[in-house]
Formats: sequence, C-alpha cells, structure tokens
Amino acid sequence: MRLFGSERMIGFMDRLGLEDGQVIEHPWVSKSIEMAQRRVEEHNFEIRKQLLEYDNVMNKQREVIYAQRRQILEGNFLSEQIFDMMRAVIEGCCSNYLSKEKEETDDLTGLVNALFLKFGIKINNDDFSGLSQDTIQDRIYHILNQAYVEKQEKIGIQVMQYFQQMVLLQIIDSKWKDHLYAMDDLREGIGLRAIGQRDPLIEYKREAFMMFDQMMAAIQDDVIEMLFKIQPAAQEKVQGVFRLATQELLHPRTSRFQKSQEQSVDELPSDSGVQPPAPPLTLTKTFPKVGRNDPCPCGAIDAKTGKPIKYKKCHGR
Repeated sequence: MRLFGSERMIGFMDRLGLEDGQVIEHPWVSKSIEMAQRRVEEHNFEIRKQLLEYDNVMNKQREVIYAQRRQILEGNFLSEQIFDMMRAVIEGCCSNYLSKEKEETDDLTGLVNALFLKFGIKINNDDFSGLSQDTIQDRIYHILNQAYVEKQEKIGIQVMQYFQQMVLLQIIDSKWKDHLYAMDDLREGIGLRAIGQRDPLIEYKREAFMMFDQMMAAIQDDVIEMLFKIQPAAQEKVQGVFRLATQELLHPRTSRFQKSQEQSVDELPSDSGVQPPAPPLTLTKTFPKVGRNDPCPCGAIDAKTGKPIKYKKCHGR
C-alpha cells in the first residue's frame, strides 16, 4: 500500500483514526488493497518478462553452439564444414586487403603475406594482378583446397577426421567459455545505458549479436590455421642406452672378465699395432718360513746380551 496505493487512501485512513491491529472492513480499503496487489503482480511480471528476454538471447546462441557440437560429434559433413570455414576466412582476408571499387588500392603483397602467416602456403602475388576480388578469392580457395586435400591424403583420412573433431571441439569450447564470461560482464553493466535514454534490452541484443559474430569468426580463423599448420611427425626408432654402450665387468679377479679379455685380444688382427696386456705378476718364496721365536733372518744382535734378536721382536712385529 505504501508503494502502490493511492494518496487518497492514506488521507482517508488518517481521517478514520484507525488504530494498529484494528480490523479493516471498509469496502473502499479492500478495493484499494486489491488494486495495489494487482499492480505489484504486474510489476513483478514485467521484471520476469524482461529477465526472460535477456535469457532468450543466450538461449538462441546456446542452441547454435550445441547444434554445431552435436554435428561434430556425430562426424557428419566435417569436410564440408571445414571448406566453408576456409572460404569464409579467405573472404575475410581479401576484404581486408582488396577493394571492389579501385584496383589501385589493392595490397596484394599484404594479402599474400597474411595468407602465408595463416595457412603456411606461399602464393605468388603476380598471379593476382589485374583480377577482380571475386576471381582472386576463387583462385586462393582452389590453391588452398588442393593443398588441404594433399595433406589429408598424406596424413590419412581417418587420422585427419579424428584430428578435425578434436580441433573443432577444443576451439569451440574454449571460445564459448570466454564468450559466456564476456556476456556476464555485459549483462552487469548494460543497465547504465538507460541513463543515456537508450533501452538496455535493445542494446544488450545488439552487442550480444556482435560479440557472437566475432566469436564465430575467431573459431573459423583458429580452426583453419591449426589444421593447415599441422605436419605429420616422422617415426624414429629409439634404442636404449644400454643397447648401444659396450658393457664391461669392473672386478678384475673374475674369471669371466679374464676370459672375455683374452678372447678380445686373440680377435685383434696382427697388424693392428695394439699390444696385448702383460700377464699378471706372480711372487714366489725364496726363503723358508721363519717362526716367531726363531732368530730374525736379518742377523740383528742384542747389544746387552749379545744374542740374536727373535723374529717376533724384530721384523715380525
């Protein structure tokens, strides 16, 4: 009643002198309450209707993206979709560097460089001199189409189809996620357009369409660029380190090592200039074993007693 009731009812309630908690049974008051309730419901309905119109914008974009993803997952018409993206990207590049009205303003060098950076294919700009924009687009499409078919045959049709699915899904999901964040930011600040006497809903629809169009163009550019720049990797045989290195035993006293060493020396040619290793040095005893209490063989004499010194007290310590 305070927000949607009439001022006459407020004055009427003051004249009646009704107290708090008293039952109101006057028909005028009941009718005013009913009208206020109807206005509240209409106001809430308009709010819900406006929110639904905002959500319909995102719902339509979501249907387009999900239909495209479903088509990619099913694997239907992937090659046709890639070729359509290729033509759209070529038209975008040509529109940036070529003019339909005056050929003097055409930048063929810039167009060729842009195509090389995006597709990785070098094209001679002399082949496009004196031609219209539509003819140049058709020739570029023919060259790129032939190069893509050759790459597809080189890599393999099944492998290329699988890679097409992975690239399309990955790029679409990444761009769609960034687009959702951007739409949330736009939704938060679009209400300020009412200050400039503009309808926020119309502004939201217009900018949402522009952002969605830019997202689709970015998806096409990234997909075509990645598919053209992929190159098949050469398969290399990798051998272990221990297969290439010669293994040698480190302990010199093992018979296996001595046997292998003797075999390696015998296998050397006579004119190789490599000297065989010398045989191991053997020690032989030239004197008998000396007991601990026997006189030392060195012949030392004790100065006090004049007797020979025992072996255990001399060299046998």
